[in-house]
Amino acid sequence: MLCRLFKNLNSNFSETKLTEPAENASFRLHSREKMFDLTLTLKRRIEILGLVLAKPGLYAVADMEILFDCSPATIKRDLQALRQEGIDIHSVSKTGLEVRNSIDASTLKKLLEIYSLISQMEVSQNRAAAFLVNGKKERAVALFVTLQRCIENNIQAEITYCKSTLGDAKKRVIEPLLLFEKDNDWRLYAFDKGVQKQFLLEKISSITPLDTKFTPTDTSFRNFIKNSFGPWVGKPEIKVQLKFTRAWLANGKEPHLMDGQEVEMQKDGSKIVSFMVSSLEDVARWVVGRGGEVIALKPVKLVELVKRISKESFEGH
Repeated sequence: MLCRLFKNLNSNFSETKLTEPAENASFRLHSREKMFDLTLTLKRRIEILGLVLAKPGLYAVADMEILFDCSPATIKRDLQALRQEGIDIHSVSKTGLEVRNSIDASTLKKLLEIYSLISQMEVSQNRAAAFLVNGKKERAVALFVTLQRCIENNIQAEITYCKSTLGDAKKRVIEPLLLFEKDNDWRLYAFDKGVQKQFLLEKISSITPLDTKFTPTDTSFRNFIKNSFGPWVGKPEIKVQLKFTRAWLANGKEPHLMDGQEVEMQKDGSKIVSFMVSSLEDVARWVVGRGGEVIALKPVKLVELVKRISKESFEGH
């Protein structure tokens, strides 16, 4: 029902352009209002699912009525629509709403794509949604919805974040501002103790909305994200040196990775860029994804990491 409703949303838009009389302004207004209502319905249904997946048994139907300011009949229709998608969501006696079955990856991926689109985030990328679902299963939708609701309502959140594969999980209280896709990963832009940072969603193991509200700053975070490199977590303490080959530069691309970077032009037409980071793992993944046009020079640990990831990628294919 959700996916069919999304298709109806697109078809209604197409039909409006084809069939409405040019002079009939009221017809156009009615069609736009109808599409807006469909969008709100889709968003609410996915958010209901996300909240239930995040906290099974915590919410009753009556809680959803208050959260979304709608009638009991509307919430019951929403639950029925979710069940028609194969999602076994029910109200359990003496507890609350729960999902009793595993949701297949294709449905989760589609829900994430729809939700990212109607929440007016950055353009959704299929691969980013697929990677997140493959790693987190149902928790992907729960995490996405919880973060987006915190963003829309300017609510602080406590997250547990593991910035490397070494299991160094750490709790952080953040002010979430934007969900976006970059380099095939879903990311969160947020303030952490007054510092602008990016977090990979795949590395957030838990999230809890807090009762504290915050006032968003006027910082142009879209430009910050566009010009920044990877997730910024922790104090940058590792100096990295990368070589951008003539093949990279021939396409007119400038190696603008981090604020404060140093660029040295070489006699062979390449450029060597030096900057500070807090983690080598994301730098290595980025270098591997450039297909040999960017070469890791320093530190030695980064060079070894690039070789290992390249080997694993080759063996995986």
